[in-house]
Amino acid sequence: MGPMLPGGGLPLPAILHQPLVFALVQLILVLPVLYVGRAFYQKGFKTLFAGHPNMDSLIAVGTSAALFQGIIMTILIATNQVATQHGHPELYFESAAVILTLITLGKYMEALSKERTSEAISKLMNLAPKTARVLCEGQEVTLPLDQVKVGDVLQVRPGEQIPVDGIIVEGQSTIDESMLTGESLPVKKTSGIQSLVRL
Repeated sequence: MGPMLPGGGLPLPAILHQPLVFALVQLILVLPVLYVGRAFYQKGFKTLFAGHPNMDSLIAVGTSAALFQGIIMTILIATNQVATQHGHPELYFESAAVILTLITLGKYMEALSKERTSEAISKLMNLAPKTARVLCEGQEVTLPLDQVKVGDVLQVRPGEQIPVDGIIVEGQSTIDESMLTGESLPVKKTSGIQSLVRL
């Protein structure tokens, strides 16, 4: 990779100026990257041979082509079948390594983003009320939401979240329906008007 940089690249140790050593070092360095990205090959070739190629198949085929090109060139260098007096031949090991590294990093960042989104949704769901105050024969009884039945009369105090959908039978208030409608201002509700759950 050193020769690819502008201005002749980074200075390399003298031993790496030998084409065969240079090729073998690149091959050794790419092996850990291949191990980390082995899932791309397992899934990619499996879906490819099943006749349903996907993005993993493209990654597996592309990086495999680069690897085979590098291995073939390494063999040709070792058997003196390729001219090496004008610098290092194209090996493409670094291409395979860079592709796998960038895609693995992208998948990792995507997984982090999904995890944060899942946590945010879980926290949002935890904001929903778990119980409701049901008026039963003039008495207020707190029940879990799964025990609330159609026809029950609930009492909701100012500032509380509405636990279930329903129709207001007594009183009036303003209700925040921004999570449902996008309207930022509270909506006035009076008797006989339907009220929907916020969460």
